[in-house]
Amino acid sequence: MKILKIGNIFTITIHYNTTKRIFEKGVRWMFSHKNSKGVEYWLHTREVKLRGGKIQRIFFFSKDSANSIDMPEGYKVIESKKTGLPLLKKI
Repeated sequence: MKILKIGNIFTITIHYNTTKRIFEKGVRWMFSHKNSKGVEYWLHTREVKLRGGKIQRIFFFSKDSANSIDMPEGYKVIESKKTGLPLLKKI
């Protein structure tokens, strides 16, 4: 665990093998995953409207850390063997 203070914001970083969770005091937890190629991806979410009008929440990984979210409960990270991109899978 690493604690870093920048101004009046504390950043706590917790590493688990290739995954990382960061908490900025008063903000939120953020989740990242480093793939087998060494590229770090951050977890994001978005609500999309389907053709039938239903709203669905999707999760995706991006190299941009802005507006990233924490890992939702009931999911795990897997990596695409073909592309090396991280994916979320329900457990």
